[in-house]
Order: sequence, then structure tokens, then C-alpha cells
Amino acid sequence: MNVTKFHDMHSGGKLKTDYDHIYIEAPREQAIEFFKSWFNRRPSNVTCSCCGEDFSVTQYEDLAQATAYERNCRFERVDGEQGGGHWVEEPDTWSNGEKKDYSTVQEYLGQQNIAFFSVEDVENELNEVVEGKTY
Repeated sequence: MNVTKFHDMHSGGKLKTDYDHIYIEAPREQAIEFFKSWFNRRPSNVTCSCCGEDFSVTQYEDLAQATAYERNCRFERVDGEQGGGHWVEEPDTWSNGEKKDYSTVQEYLGQQNIAFFSVEDVENELNEVVEGKTY
């Protein structure tokens, strides 16, 4: 299931929502519609001219891949592809060989500054919008 990640581009300034990262279980365009409805804001809005758009928006093949960098998973390069590869469910290492602090998807989603919305959340919210029953 596609997951779209919204990363608040606050660069140390004020967050636009209560979350650093928001994960929505939906393809990019549908996730953007959900985001606009749920948070009552456009992720492409520019609050501060120094940081560009308020959110970086990226679609991934699944939740594990979408959260892998923040969870300190190891990136495995694919031979012959410039920058190609995938995340592996094991701890990455620092340049000195020491393992980084790794967390599972469930541990990561339990952090206070992370939000996850399932496909059911998305469908329910967007159905409410279509039927004109938004709050």
C-alpha cells in the first residue's frame, strides 16, 4: 500500500502542525487531499520565504520504506543504478562502524511528534468531504 510522507520544512522554526512527520496511507494526490481536509491547510503553502513550501511530500511503496531513514535503517545500494537501492530492516552504522539507534515501525509511530493515518482514515474523511459533512 502506497504511503505518502509529509515532512514539515520548519528548519528549526515553528511547526505548522503538531507533527514533524505525517504519514498517510494513500497515493500522493489522494494523500494531499486528505491532508488539506484534515489539517485545513495546503502542504504547498509557503509560510516563510526562506524555507520554501511548508511540507516536503514524497510517496513510498509502503510504511516501512517511508519511515526507514528516520528509524536509522540501513540503505542497500543496487549495483549499476545511480543512487538506486532500498532500505533494509536492520540498523545502519556510523562511519566508525558503531550501530545507530534503530527502531521498529511500531516504536517509531509511537513517538509524540509522528502522525499516521490509515487508508480507512483517508477513505472516511474524503467520503465526509464529498458528502458535505465536514466539521
